[in-house]
Amino acid sequence: MIKRIGSNVCLCCIAVFAFVCIIATHSVDAVADEGLKGWEKGSVYNSKYDPKERDSLKGRVVDFKTVTPLPGMAPGTAFILQESEDDKIL
Repeated sequence: MIKRIGSNVCLCCIAVFAFVCIIATHSVDAVADEGLKGWEKGSVYNSKYDPKERDSLKGRVVDFKTVTPLPGMAPGTAFILQESEDDKIL
């Protein structure tokens, strides 16, 4: 036989679940922000980006490297692109 749970118990469980979700989300954001130092909106590196300027790339990705574009920035990932078979990969 299934017993009915009181509405106060259900509301309490929902409130606890919501609280845990909010705390977990804010904890993840705080950790993620530390790993994005220098990449955030308004940073020196971001000021070099103009969304109105676009380039097209065509080629084959041959490698990935960890790079730090400017001193003090968190590392990022860059790819090495070979544009044609005749190109030297540097």
